[in-house]
Amino acid sequence: MLKWAIKTDKRLKEQGKSTNYQEKLTPHTPRHSSAIYLLNIAKRPMNEVQQLLGHTNIATTQIYTRVDNEDMKMGYKSIKW
Repeated sequence: MLKWAIKTDKRLKEQGKSTNYQEKLTPHTPRHSSAIYLLNIAKRPMNEVQQLLGHTNIATTQIYTRVDNEDMKMGYKSIKW
């Protein structure tokens, strides 16, 4: 799993996404990297990632992930009003 986490971490960095790690991998790394990947790259909904992580409060999921402003703008523009 750590090999997968390292590859995911590198892929996210190549795409300009921050994982907030200082070159330190822990058993928590795959969980955090997965959440960032699902939200920012795979564009999965926040509530879906919340359930996958087992969080009861969506604010907890937001702590583990970073949604950049460009993604939010694109999401807003895609709403069919």
